[in-house]
Amino acid sequence: RETVRAVGDYWVVIDTEGEMPDGAPFSMRLQLGYDPELGRFRGTWIGSMMPMLWVYDGELDETRTVLTLKA
Repeated sequence: RETVRAVGDYWVVIDTEGEMPDGAPFSMRLQLGYDPELGRFRGTWIGSMMPMLWVYDGELDETRTVLTLKA
């Protein structure tokens, strides 16, 4: 199950819940938005299956149709 919601004009929050291949439940959250001061997309991701916080930095390609995020 996935829920996507806007937070103002710059951010989206995506919450996902489901089952791992072994049947264990999981939940994940992605927060992604555009930082006009930097001219870049920024975000974070967490998942119940791992103890780390992923931090993303990205940009659109020249066609403005592909967003590449680096972690």
